[in-house]
Amino acid sequence: MNLSVPVSNFFRKLIEIVDVLCRESEQLINQPIFYIYDDGTVEKKIIIE
Repeated sequence: MNLSVPVSNFFRKLIEIVDVLCRESEQLINQPIFYIYDDGTVEKKIIIE
């Protein structure tokens, strides 16, 4: 099995963090937030406490 990680992921830069309504925000608890990077990727996260 060969697992490879694209090289572009190592050099991406975080542009902004937004909530579901595309408002800029910091990390929210129990709500989905989106991390938008300069290479066009978006990470969706929910921090549950």
